[in-house]
Amino acid sequence: FTEDHIPIETIHVGNIPPKVTPEMLKSYFQIFGPVVSASINQAGTRYSPYYYGFVTFAKASGAAKALSNPHHSIMMKRIKVKPADSWNQPKRHIRWAAKKIEEPETDNVPTDQMSILHLNDDCLFQIASMLSLSDLLTLSQVCQRFDYIANVMFSKCKNLDMMLLENCTLMKIREIMSRVGPHVQKVKCSGVFATIEKKRFVDFLPKFCSNVRTLEFICMKGIHYAVYRKMFKAFKHLTVLNLQDCCVADDVCAALFHCENLENLNMSENYEITGRNLDKLLKLKILNLKFCLNLQPSHFNALCQTTKLVTLNIERCDRLNKSSMDLLLKHQTSLENISISNGYQTRDLCPIAKLKSLKSLEIRCHNELDDKFFEELAAHRSTSLERLEITRTILNPRRKQALWNLENLKELCIPRTEEIDDSFISRMAVRAPLTYFCCAGCRTVSEESILSLIRKSRTIEIIDISSCNLFYDDWVLKVIDVLKETNRTKPLTLIVGNTGIEECIIRDPKVMEYSHLIDLRFEFTNLFFDFEEDDEYTMYEGSGDSDEFDSFDSEFPDDDDLDSELDFYAVLCMGFA
Repeated sequence: FTEDHIPIETIHVGNIPPKVTPEMLKSYFQIFGPVVSASINQAGTRYSPYYYGFVTFAKASGAAKALSNPHHSIMMKRIKVKPADSWNQPKRHIRWAAKKIEEPETDNVPTDQMSILHLNDDCLFQIASMLSLSDLLTLSQVCQRFDYIANVMFSKCKNLDMMLLENCTLMKIREIMSRVGPHVQKVKCSGVFATIEKKRFVDFLPKFCSNVRTLEFICMKGIHYAVYRKMFKAFKHLTVLNLQDCCVADDVCAALFHCENLENLNMSENYEITGRNLDKLLKLKILNLKFCLNLQPSHFNALCQTTKLVTLNIERCDRLNKSSMDLLLKHQTSLENISISNGYQTRDLCPIAKLKSLKSLEIRCHNELDDKFFEELAAHRSTSLERLEITRTILNPRRKQALWNLENLKELCIPRTEEIDDSFISRMAVRAPLTYFCCAGCRTVSEESILSLIRKSRTIEIIDISSCNLFYDDWVLKVIDVLKETNRTKPLTLIVGNTGIEECIIRDPKVMEYSHLIDLRFEFTNLFFDFEEDDEYTMYEGSGDSDEFDSFDSEFPDDDDLDSELDFYAVLCMGFA
C-alpha cells in the first residue's frame, strides 16, 4: 500500500533503453503477474532524451513481486522500479472522489435532537471557517453538500503556508493544492517542512497555482534550477520572490526573465550568486543581496545602470569596489533605503552619503568608519535622512556633531556603540523628532540619559535599552513619573530584555495603574547578527543540483502537454539516468 493506504498496482519504471517498446515492457513484467497496461514516455531534451514509463498489474501481488526484485534489466541495460505515486494508482478514486450521494435523509432524526445537516449554509460556512485545509478536504468527502461548502472555503484561501500541511501525505497535499490553487496568491515554505518527499510539492505549484503573486522559500535547498524555471514560466503575475538561503546560483537568476512583473527580489545568503542576469529585471524596485559573498562588481555595475531601485541591501557583498559605489551614486537616483557594510574592497563610502533620494541607511561595521563619512552624511542628507542604523562604532566628537545635524531623523539605532554619553542623547532629543531610539548593548548609557530623552522628546514612541546593564526595577517607576509630568497621550514602549529589570515589575501596583502610559517588552535585540572578518562561512556545492529530486515520480502527461513538459520531467526522473 502507498502512504495513503491505496493498493499498489502501478509501478514507475525508469532508465528505459531508447529502443524498448511498451509491448516489450509489458512482456518483461508479465513474469511477475498479469499486466493490464504499460506505457513509455519521453522526457529530457532533444539532444539528451530520457525514457520512463508506468506498468499497471491486474493485482497488487504482481506489483509487489516486481518491487521485491532488486534487479531488473531489459536489452542488457539495468532499469529501476519503484511504486508509482498514490494519484497514479488505479484505485485512487475510491479514496479521494467525493461521494455521489443525495442529501441524507433527516426526517428520521428525533425531534429532541438535531443533525448538522439541519443547519443552513451560513452556519455551515461559519463552522467550516474554523477548520484547517486538511479537515476541509476530509469534510468534502462526506456528501455533495459538504463538498460544496468546502469548495467555497477553498476559494477564499489566498495565502498558502505549507507548514500547515506538514502532517499531510503528498497525495493529500496535491489534492488540497488542486482545490485552492487557482485562488492562492501567496505561497510560503521553509526548509523545516521540506523533507525529501514533502519537498515535491513544488511539482504541483506550476500545475495548480498559476496566480501566485508572492513566493517565499526560506532555506529550501536542493531544488533544481529547471524546477524553478517551470514555476517562473507559470507565475505570470509574480511580483515578490524570496529565495533566502536556498543555495541558488546564476542559472536560477537567468530563469527570472520569465517574471516580467517582478518588483521585489530577495536572494540573500546565496553564496554562489555573482549577479549575472539580474540587470535584465527592469521592473525591480526592491533587491536584497545580503551575504551574497561572491557578487561580482561587473555584474553589480550592470545592475545599477539598468534598474531604478528604491530599496537595496548589499551587506557583506565584500567584492564591491569604488567603481560600484560611484555607479550606484550616478544611476540609482531613486534609491531611498540602503543597507551596507564597510568590508568592501573600497573603504570610501562617501558616495552612499550623497545618494539623492536617501531616507534610510543601515551600516554593519566590520571595520572602523571614517569620520569623513559622517560629515558627508550630515552635509548632504541633513534634512532628508529619516532613519539611521549603525552598529559597532565609536562616537567621537566629530561624529556626534554630524549626527546632531541630522534634523529630520526619526529613527536612530546605534547598538553596541561606544562613547554614548548623557549630553549626546539629551541633545539628540532636542535636535531631531525621534520616534525610535535603540542603544542595545551600549555599556555607557545611563538611567538619567534615557530619562532625559523621555522628558525632552515629545515624539519618542519606542526605546530599546536591551542588554544595557545599568537599568533596574526602580528606574521603571521613575519613567512613569516622567510620563505623568509630560502628559503623554500615547504609551511609551520600552524594550528591556537582558537588563537588570525583572519581569515581575509588571505586577507592581504603580506599573499596573499606569499601564496605559508604559508598555514593557522583555525582548532583546540580537547583537550577534554579523560575521567578523575572519569568520568562516559555508560554501554550498551544487547550487541546488541535489539528488533529493532524483526520485520524483512523473504523472501521466497529457498528449497536448507532453512537448512542453519534456525538460521538466527530465529533472524529475534524473535519478534513473
